[in-house]
Amino acid sequence: MQATIVSEPKPLRVCVIGLGGGGFHWEVERILQAVGRPLELVLIYAGPKGGLQYWKTDDKIIASHIVRSPSLTGDRRLKKAMHVMVTVWQALAVLRKDPIDVVLSVGTAQAVPFGIAARILGVPMWHVESITRMRAPSRTAKLVSRLRLASRLYFYSRDLKPHFPRGICIEDSLR
Repeated sequence: MQATIVSEPKPLRVCVIGLGGGGFHWEVERILQAVGRPLELVLIYAGPKGGLQYWKTDDKIIASHIVRSPSLTGDRRLKKAMHVMVTVWQALAVLRKDPIDVVLSVGTAQAVPFGIAARILGVPMWHVESITRMRAPSRTAKLVSRLRLASRLYFYSRDLKPHFPRGICIEDSLR
């Protein structure tokens, strides 16, 4: 009689972007808990000097980085463009250094440069519109959708369906 060998599924390597402000931590934690397989995480902190740099998880953290988040308001167009280009370059460096399976972005301006870098490297990105957006999409999500940077775009409210025809409404999937 032969013994059956049961192997653990290969960990999913996830690059979590837009951390440091604290607002999206809960959403990201809930999403990662739902994945249902072991994870290896690359954490990207934004904000001044990386903002709040904490993460509580049982999953393995293989790296963490501080990458400036491009502004979507306030800066002049040339400055915005320069920051986006610098952030794309930094994102490419991170994604090459720490090869990953998917980029996970929740309501962060970093989604645009990391989405561009991920597309260049052939890595899928999952973007989740912030739970605070119930009637109108964020500027970030509009850009992610328009540029088709995310292989999956999730949103919480059915009111956003007209803005994201290829998106997945979380509210519908909870019924």
